[in-house]
Amino acid sequence: MKFILIFFISIYSLTYSFTVHDPINYAVNLENKLNTLEQIDNQIRGLENQAKSLVNQAKQLQKFDLSLSMGSIQNLRNNLQKIIALQNNTQSTINYYTDLQTKFVELYPDYTDDSFLTASDYSRKAKELSKEINNVTYDVMKSLEIISPEKYNNDTERIDAIMDTAKDAEGQLQAIQAIVQLSAGTAQQLMELKYLTGQSLKLQSTYIVNRNQEEIRNLQNEKSNLRHDMDTSNESSGIIDNDGNLLGEFF
Repeated sequence: MKFILIFFISIYSLTYSFTVHDPINYAVNLENKLNTLEQIDNQIRGLENQAKSLVNQAKQLQKFDLSLSMGSIQNLRNNLQKIIALQNNTQSTINYYTDLQTKFVELYPDYTDDSFLTASDYSRKAKELSKEINNVTYDVMKSLEIISPEKYNNDTERIDAIMDTAKDAEGQLQAIQAIVQLSAGTAQQLMELKYLTGQSLKLQSTYIVNRNQEEIRNLQNEKSNLRHDMDTSNESSGIIDNDGNLLGEFF
C-alpha cells in the first residue's frame, strides 16, 4: 500500500487547508490495522502448529493410557489463553475498523467502489466476521460436548471448561484437537478480514485521492476565473464597428 501513501503525500502538499479529509491519516490508520491483523494471524498459525505437534504425542500416549505431563498441560492452557486473547485483539481491531468506516460514510455518503460496496457494507461485513469468530469458540465447546456453551460469559470460564475435559488421555487428545480447530477457524476468519480491510484500503484511498484532485482542479478553476474577471473589469468599454474599429469609448 506504500504507493497509495506516495500519492497522498503529493496530493496533500497541494491541498493545504482546503483538504476536506486528511487522506494520509486515514490510510495510515487503516494500514496499521491491516498490519495488526497480519501479526495476529501469524501468532495464531504459530499456536496452531504447536497444537498440531502435540496431537501425535497425545495419540501415542493414549495407546498406553498415559497422560501428558503437567508441563504439557500447562503449556496447552497457556496457548489456549493466547488464542482467546488474540481473538479479543481481533475484535478490538474490527471495532476500530467499523468506526473508521462510519466516519468515512459521514464524509463521503455517496461513495461506492468498483464492487458496488459502500463503507456501510464494509462495516457490516466486518461485524459478520466478528460474530463468526465468536461462533468458532462456541462450536469448539460444542464439539467437546460441553453443556450449554452459551452460559460461559467470560474468557476464564470458557478456558476452564475446555481444559476440564482434558482429565485423561482421551480427553487431552480431544482438547488438543479442539484447540487446533479453534486456531484454524480463527485463522480462516482472519484471512477474510485481512482481504476485506485490504480491499477497502485500496479502493477508498484511491477514491479520496481522486476526490482531492477534483477539488484542487475546481479550486484552481475558481481562482483562474476570478483573475479573469478582475482583468476584464479593468478594460475600457466602447462602440466597435463591423471592421472591429473602436469608434468611441466610455468609462
